[in-house]
Amino acid sequence: MAQRIVSLVPGATELICELGLRGRIVGRSAWCDHPASVLRLPALTDPGVPAQHLKTSAARPAQAIVQQYLANSSVLVERLIELQPDFIVTKFNAAAEGYNLDELKRALNSLIISRPQILTFSATTLAEVHTEIQKIADTFGVGQKGKALVARHRKRFDQITDKARTAARPRVLCLSHLEPLQAAGYWVPTLIEAAGGTPLVSQVGQGPSLLTWEQIAALDPDVLILAIEGLSASEHRVALDELSRLDSFRRLRAFKAQRVRSVDGNQLLNRPGPRLLESVDALAEMLHPELFGIRHLGSSWTELS
Repeated sequence: MAQRIVSLVPGATELICELGLRGRIVGRSAWCDHPASVLRLPALTDPGVPAQHLKTSAARPAQAIVQQYLANSSVLVERLIELQPDFIVTKFNAAAEGYNLDELKRALNSLIISRPQILTFSATTLAEVHTEIQKIADTFGVGQKGKALVARHRKRFDQITDKARTAARPRVLCLSHLEPLQAAGYWVPTLIEAAGGTPLVSQVGQGPSLLTWEQIAALDPDVLILAIEGLSASEHRVALDELSRLDSFRRLRAFKAQRVRSVDGNQLLNRPGPRLLESVDALAEMLHPELFGIRHLGSSWTELS
């Protein structure tokens, strides 16, 4: 019998589908929205209730543990029990106080007859993304597909890096949040470097870096990329209109040179998984259109100024 999979990580959901296993997924998180076919699956999280705000209940300890530890938002435990999954793919939930994977496993096993295995998908670097891809593929018996996908990633990254090697490297600032101001971290600096840019502020494998407008003004990037989590392309345009009222923003080299770009941070750049290929392609076009053309303008990325 094919394994029944619940995936609570958007990048992992995309990966499982990319590996040809869409039919095995029986549940998802509220944030898992690609490919479109997964939207027909039941959502098992409530994004309005952050997991770290939950407290373990003495009356229903197992349910409370699952809610607090399994995802970054409240888990609909009754619906999860109904699905009886064999595997649950989740992130290591560092935000949950006292997180303990063994305690989570015991709580799940006390609630779900199928005694699901837990797979964590918590990459912070591009190399770790590739490792996670192979781990998921091996676990579900499609190891060769995983190897082929990782090989395709590495080949494309090498092609882009080689093509951009002789070009001037613009200084790039990529923002993942506006309130508070944060520069994108984790794997994003590696993507920028591969696309022929010099990332500012963020370090590979580290989380987003807090900034002020004074610090951004001092950095004065050649290219400013908005990859704001939670904002669509049209909402980025609204955000730009608001930012344009700030003198410190209007004085930026990137704004004056009309090199402010946007990408849907919910879908690309900030989401580890198979579409990091699309992300690096978009970055290459933003930074070096003279080399890579503008094939994805209007779909993967947008010119804001």
